Amino acid sequence: MLQALHEQSKEVPADIDEGTIGVYHRTLDSIQSQGFDVSAYRISDDELKPQGVAPTVGEPPEHLPVRYCSNSVFRARIAGAIQDLKEKNPDMGSHD
Repeated sequence: MLQALHEQSKEVPADIDEGTIGVYHRTLDSIQSQGFDVSAYRISDDELKPQGVAPTVGEPPEHLPVRYCSNSVFRARIAGAIQDLKEKNPDMGSHD
């Protein structure tokens, strides 16, 4: 599972949408099912924000229905999870 996190950390899109967060959280779920507490590395619902679309002059901005997470928050969480797992279980290595 550490390998899956490594792959996700290498392929971070510019816009971290709910779909990307879902894939990341499923990886964390799998790791958690093996007895590792990775709850601190989840992206909370409060950290997902709608992305605004440039308004027409005189109109309020529209928000897309998909919510996004800050790229820096996502990168920090995934890096933290990888580091924590390496420290807690050095034998985990890159194999699942």
